[in-house]
Amino acid sequence: MSHLQIISTPDSLNGALETWFVQNEIFGGAPYSLGINPAHLGDSPVVYLALYQINRDLISHIKPCGSKVVLYHMGGECLDKALSAYSECDLVIRNYCFSSIINSNNLGGKIIWAPNSFRTGVGPRVRETIKKASHRQ
Repeated sequence: MSHLQIISTPDSLNGALETWFVQNEIFGGAPYSLGINPAHLGDSPVVYLALYQINRDLISHIKPCGSKVVLYHMGGECLDKALSAYSECDLVIRNYCFSSIINSNNLGGKIIWAPNSFRTGVGPRVRETIKKASHRQ
């Protein structure tokens, strides 16, 4: 994974509070980029971190170059965003779990849930037992 690219937009990087965790704990310190490095396309996966809108054109640009696309969908807690781009990705990692999406037969089992909420801690928890963010690392 030495050439792993994590691409995103300034809005997503500034809006998602978990970006350090995603970059360093999940993807081993791979750098964020605001664009695609064409020299690395084809030989390693591209992680596309999206908080707001998912740019389907960006995914369509990456796929023909031979790179696998991993969509890390940070948004979607209200299930109010278009998810049609999911079918174009090789893997989709969601911050929010909805069994109707995770278990969807139409998406071929390529959706996984990676709970890492900044506000409430990792995974579903009892609210009263969660430490405040200022008391968590």
